[in-house]
Amino acid sequence: MQKAVASKGLLKILGSSGAKGSAFDDVLGNSTGGSDIANALNGAGGVGVATADSVGGGPKGGGAGQAAGIGELGTSGGGNVNLGAKGDAAIRGRVADAAPEVDSADVDREALNRYVKARKAAIVACYEKELKRNPSMKGKVVVRFSISTSGRATEIEIEENSLGNDAVGACIKSIIRTWVFPFKPESDVPVAFPFVFSPAT
Repeated sequence: MQKAVASKGLLKILGSSGAKGSAFDDVLGNSTGGSDIANALNGAGGVGVATADSVGGGPKGGGAGQAAGIGELGTSGGGNVNLGAKGDAAIRGRVADAAPEVDSADVDREALNRYVKARKAAIVACYEKELKRNPSMKGKVVVRFSISTSGRATEIEIEENSLGNDAVGACIKSIIRTWVFPFKPESDVPVAFPFVFSPAT
């Protein structure tokens, strides 16, 4: 074997066809313990043991069942671990049903309650935005406003706010300011509407 290496070079030996009686057969033949080496490396990730069948005749590396090529070893695996996206924890709030105070027969209290209830999601969103900063926040916000002869809300004020958070009240005022009520009273009608907020469980 030493003579073969000296005369032909190691690369030429490894590149031989693997035919019986060749220099490659001398290196990996039964007498060299090549099968023991294969058994020792069996199951080692990313390591392939060259045999006469894999080197001679077939594609050189990269094929199915063949020793991995240099390029494959450089790109396969690599610790690609998907840790998943870390999203914000869902924080939900709710508002209890409460009857408004209306000081005029021109505005039906039940109809007003239904109108506001249909738009409750926007009111709850004002609360949930601040609930993310203070998950234990709860309380009541009473909004006083007038329904004008055109049906719009005017003179919107926060009469009571036990949340301890002015941002929720300001947000509710901006929402109510966009509403057009289905009423056309003869004169402005004062209304007090309570919203009782609590975290959803």
